[in-house]
Amino acid sequence: MRKREAIRRLFLGGAPSYSVTEAAALLGWSCETLMQEIRERKLTHAGPSSSLSRQSVAMIAACQWSHRAIEDALGSNVSVLPPRLRLSHLRARVPQYQIDVIEAAARHQGTSVNDFLSRYLLDLSSVEAPRLVRTMPGFEEAYKWPASLKTTAESAA
Repeated sequence: MRKREAIRRLFLGGAPSYSVTEAAALLGWSCETLMQEIRERKLTHAGPSSSLSRQSVAMIAACQWSHRAIEDALGSNVSVLPPRLRLSHLRARVPQYQIDVIEAAARHQGTSVNDFLSRYLLDLSSVEAPRLVRTMPGFEEAYKWPASLKTTAESAA
């Protein structure tokens, strides 16, 4: 399954749960690789014949796929993402050596500067979360995404 199709299937009203085989296909992984990920993340899962919640599969997917890839695949349906989770532009003036550090670190991790910064800033979000959950409307939903995903039935209610 192509990544775009998998993203749309998972985030646009996906099933409430997926078998290991279905989840592995969505992620483009083997069942063995997914089972290893389940063990490493300590996700609730009994074995190959049981299912994974949509939120669990989405959490793995959100670590594998960039926000940009997710938004691009969702296209006009990007509104399914919490408003504070949607991509925005940031313009900052920082010393050149810091830009060099960011670019070098991104290259070292085999990712883009955007994805590197996004993941790096997730740590800062964790530190600031207790205060921001209380003071910034919409922060908690975006911060906890994709655990905050609703199933199709919940969205319709």
